[in-house]
Amino acid sequence: MASARSRSLSRSAGSHGPDTPGAAPPSIGHHGAAPVIRVARRSATRARRTTAGLLDTLDIERMFGYCVSMPLQCSLLTSGDPAVSINPTFSRIRLDGTPWVDVAPGWLRGADDLCGTLASEVPWRQGRRWMYERMVDDPRLSRWYKATEPLPHPILATICSSLCAHYQVPFGSVGLNFYRDGDDSVAFHRDRELRRLGNTLIAIVTLGARRPFRLRPRGGGAGRTLLPASGDLLVMGGRCQADWEHAVPKVASCGPRISASWRWAA
Repeated sequence: MASARSRSLSRSAGSHGPDTPGAAPPSIGHHGAAPVIRVARRSATRARRTTAGLLDTLDIERMFGYCVSMPLQCSLLTSGDPAVSINPTFSRIRLDGTPWVDVAPGWLRGADDLCGTLASEVPWRQGRRWMYERMVDDPRLSRWYKATEPLPHPILATICSSLCAHYQVPFGSVGLNFYRDGDDSVAFHRDRELRRLGNTLIAIVTLGARRPFRLRPRGGGAGRTLLPASGDLLVMGGRCQADWEHAVPKVASCGPRISASWRWAA
């Protein structure tokens, strides 16, 4: 990553952009009885799980001289084998005109365990972009899968099929973003490929820690802040990408979060 290879997981402000090869996949280790996410330096711990199959500790390789421990607030709904809820409840939020957002709490069961598995096994990459006349690293890790690539977990294909059945449209391949802690973020932006289209869908499943998800109209005015929890489904539709921007801002303290997203355009 140019001259900053020794800081391959460093962060700076920025919005969604293309991926470039970056960090090696993190690993999982055992640490006590409660699920804990630990950000460690140069960890090489192998995956180990409790007899209940719950994630104990996720050691994520970072090129920094500190270690942060952050517990995951697991419940019976967010731990265990991942599965789409049989009878989810959808609520639609009308933004203005045709833009809208659907929210389905607890749409995916076992989301915390899936978060640990993906964090460990996905070959994460860190994008780079020009900003303020210099090249900077994206403040998060990402991995976008082509339709022909094998997925890191079979539930991702199940999720896509469920979304296609519910919205009666063919969603594309999955994209993953990994927000390692509260310092990782994505600035206000519109989806690069969908922002000039008037009828689109972006479905996002939250895995792991709860983070603010903010929306604001492009021309100014009152925005919205949603707080999707682990396993919640959020779908932006209509002219949302044309007329509104969305962001995941930095927060003072937070555990890791992975967002899995699927897209469709008319």
